[in-house]
Amino acid sequence: MKNVWRFGTRWDEHGRRGTSIFKEIFLKYNIAFAYTHDCLKMREGDLISFSDGYDIIAIGKAISPPAFLEKFDISYDPKHCEYFQDSQITGCRVKIITLSEEDCFVYKKRGKFCSVYQEKERINVLWHKYTENNRDGSDPKLNIFHWATKELSQDAFLCWLIQWSSKGNITVNQSLHEIGKEFLNTLISKFIPSFTLPQGSIVKVFKQYKYIDIAVKIETPSANYAILIEDKVHADIYNNLDNYLSSLKKDETFRDCIDFFPILIKTGDQFSYDKASTANFRIFLRKDFLNFISRYKDKCSDHPMLSDFYSHITSIEKEVQSFQNKTIGLWTREWNPWKGFYSYLSQHTPFITWNYVANASGGFLCSRMDGDSVKKLGELGLLYWQIESNKKSLCLKIGEVYANNSAIRDKAIAIVDEYISENKIQGIDPPARKGCGCYMTLKIVKQENWLGRDDEIVNMEQIVDRLCKFAQMIEKITEKATDDEVK
Repeated sequence: MKNVWRFGTRWDEHGRRGTSIFKEIFLKYNIAFAYTHDCLKMREGDLISFSDGYDIIAIGKAISPPAFLEKFDISYDPKHCEYFQDSQITGCRVKIITLSEEDCFVYKKRGKFCSVYQEKERINVLWHKYTENNRDGSDPKLNIFHWATKELSQDAFLCWLIQWSSKGNITVNQSLHEIGKEFLNTLISKFIPSFTLPQGSIVKVFKQYKYIDIAVKIETPSANYAILIEDKVHADIYNNLDNYLSSLKKDETFRDCIDFFPILIKTGDQFSYDKASTANFRIFLRKDFLNFISRYKDKCSDHPMLSDFYSHITSIEKEVQSFQNKTIGLWTREWNPWKGFYSYLSQHTPFITWNYVANASGGFLCSRMDGDSVKKLGELGLLYWQIESNKKSLCLKIGEVYANNSAIRDKAIAIVDEYISENKIQGIDPPARKGCGCYMTLKIVKQENWLGRDDEIVNMEQIVDRLCKFAQMIEKITEKATDDEVK
């Protein structure tokens, strides 16, 4: 892990707002400096963070050894001579990357220059994120999909890729024509294994057609086919997919098609795709896209659009899986690693369902026990565990409760307390305040007692074992509680 240093950008003795020279000097001349000789402790290759007050707004990498600023051969504007001719100022040349709004963070230490310890790993991870998977090895903002994040942009990319498969485009770019054909083959193979698009096929693509994201008509020498694509990035599926398919079958343009292939394409993550499967849609996920484009990885450099999309979804996948290799304190600040973490739990523990929960603070992702692991505590309600990403807590809940909420809550707490006391269980605490809603928290297991400390890497085997034991605890509590206690 690289050493990290912080440069304050407010060129004012008292650090007042509005005095930052980040854009005017540091970014313009690709340099970092401070009014101190301490900068000479740096080494070429060290990482740098730039702060405006407490806010870290950019990161960088030292691309020269540190030195007195007057030693650098820089063609600067004469109005900036006060910085470059002062014999007390030291610094180095820097490759600078401005952080996106979501990646900026607060580091509560001021001053013109210092070593960074508390956020060292975080800045290393950010540098890796911004420099990996980019053609120039520096700025992910050069990737069109850094800016084109909406579903309509993904619709446009899919339309572009599919349109290349039509027979007339082989003379425009044979390589992209073959990739487009193989993409159609891959989609249709979800229905007809080893399907191959016949030579000379005419492919017509319709975007936002009859409320359908993408409709594709394939005219082959022997028959016509249709593909209906419901395209999603992050949003869950709420639409009436059955109606989309039936309306396309009745449409004049598609009426002569002998087969219809409805497909859900999603590059984000969600817990369940049952709605799509029930409507007979096949599922094409990010992992399918990665598998497909990786077959043409050697050709991606020749096709920037394809290369950008591959880099984009690769970076998403790495973020989702980063819960396995980042420290807990780092990945739990982000949403994508929680999705990967919850998806893993859904395959190995009773914590099967997960979703977004809205609240006034911006919401959080939660994972809940489901199925046979949820037990009824007599007439009081259902007893279950829930993980909440915003607090990193494991919460014992009861619900749904619609009447006598406080009395039911207190009865349930008493039953749980008795079990905890009898079995001398440590690490399960009462919540900071008692709720009185439809779903109420009875107990909380703090982060370190189920997930781990912030400076640790998750031990998934250990976490799975702990969660399964907590699930068994609910079964034992509900079995032990007498009918009289829970009425």
